[in-house]
Amino acid sequence: MSSRETIAVNTKRKLWANCAGYCQNPSCNKYLFKEVDDETVSIANMAHIIGAGDSGPRSEHALADYVEKDGIDNLIMLCLECHKIVDELEKKFGVEQLHVWKIEHSKKVGGLFAIPRYTSETDLLIEIDRLLEKNEAIFSAYGPFSRLATSGDGGDTRKAWKRRCLDTILPNNERIIHIMERHKNSFGYPWDIYRGFLEFDVHATSFRENCLFEEKISDYKTFPTSFPTLIKAALGLEVTNDSQKGQEEIEYRRGEVTAIIEKFLRNHSSITSMEPISRGVFTLERREGSRLRVFVTHTYVFTEYTYDKILSEDPNISAIICSNPYHPTHRTRKKDVSLITWVCFLWRSSWER
Repeated sequence: MSSRETIAVNTKRKLWANCAGYCQNPSCNKYLFKEVDDETVSIANMAHIIGAGDSGPRSEHALADYVEKDGIDNLIMLCLECHKIVDELEKKFGVEQLHVWKIEHSKKVGGLFAIPRYTSETDLLIEIDRLLEKNEAIFSAYGPFSRLATSGDGGDTRKAWKRRCLDTILPNNERIIHIMERHKNSFGYPWDIYRGFLEFDVHATSFRENCLFEEKISDYKTFPTSFPTLIKAALGLEVTNDSQKGQEEIEYRRGEVTAIIEKFLRNHSSITSMEPISRGVFTLERREGSRLRVFVTHTYVFTEYTYDKILSEDPNISAIICSNPYHPTHRTRKKDVSLITWVCFLWRSSWER
């Protein structure tokens, strides 16, 4: 089996466990050993999804700076033939596709062996609650609306968020899905917990795509706070009222935007006045005489769809401020409106040039 010496022994073992001895290309699924008379030959190769070197296959992908190149999340087990094909034809076999191969293969294996059979609904719910709590702790510490993200330059915090998404949040989400699917008929029908889980399932799929795919979607299903609330209520744990929590989240994000506006725009030397028009919209007058109608959005990922949606609500918008510090400044491809988007840590330089 071909591998680099830098790959840790336990990483190799875990990759073997995840593949169960079969090529992870779903159109191949070849057993990774060949019997020749009395001899056994390995045809297994541990392949890097994003190349280990600067010029390796798929090494220019947007995730290249955020993954541990020799870590379990950047490796896939293939046969010799598939490894050669995906590396020589890297344009046809991108990072996203290889991740999907690996995830789908692991689902098949995990569905058979890795997920325990719970006979106690309470034990199952405790495990789900533990996984959700861990994800929530990571989101609160490093997520796009965390204190570190909104108060700093987004650099190291952004890297930490990307890495924790890949090595913890995505696997935790997959484990929750496996557990729920395996037990959906175990505790009566209809099982209210499973019905509440379906929204989480939609979110988890969308979140995985936004983490792994280069093409981002702004209006994916956000995390359904009703699901952890349902789990905690079933366990008899203290929960926050759903409507109250939703309002807190809205106010928290709006508060962050307000703080950034006050910090970077309110007293900026280039601005003479700012007047609110409605929630998220205000007029801004610059010292050189121009007047802008500005829209503030908290969207997780700013895309062309976001642009179209905003202008359909207010076609007179001349500038958009996106409060998410984890996505670089975009210039819209549209030609009919002069529109600029700023990420919070770039606002100052945007106004000074």
